[in-house]
Amino acid sequence: MYGISGLSLDGWSLVGINGANDSEYRVIDLSGGTIPLDGILVVATSIAAAPLAAVTDFVADVDWENGAPDAIQLRDASDLVIDALAYGGLMAAGEGNSAPDVPAGSSLTRDAFGTDTNDNLTDFTANATPTPGVGPPPIPEPSQALLALLACGVSLMRRTR
Repeated sequence: MYGISGLSLDGWSLVGINGANDSEYRVIDLSGGTIPLDGILVVATSIAAAPLAAVTDFVADVDWENGAPDAIQLRDASDLVIDALAYGGLMAAGEGNSAPDVPAGSSLTRDAFGTDTNDNLTDFTANATPTPGVGPPPIPEPSQALLALLACGVSLMRRTR
């Protein structure tokens, strides 16, 4: 995800939503984390492959479900959904139309500017080569409380099984 450098994520969370029944199946507490100097927070599992581990800023159990449709939400300390990504089928837990489902080893990513039109199909594209830690240019105004999911930074890299 990206946001204002130094922003505390105390009370913030990433929430996995199961598309089969709209239930929460994983909640990742981001407390103790802060947005790093480059504005991009890369969240990965402790057993991430070396290239991903090298750019990881926050370690958590980010083993998102492979089934589709599913969604990931970014929630603030008051549990308000700040950003959401639904993929593989329409879900109320996402924003607008669902992003496509991607095969194992691939990811979904926003464009180089972090465009957020509140429509997942418009905002996210399939990326055969995941690029964790690569995101939009730094946010210019510290007064903006902008945070957004970067699927590659949120590790929506489909696991291979």
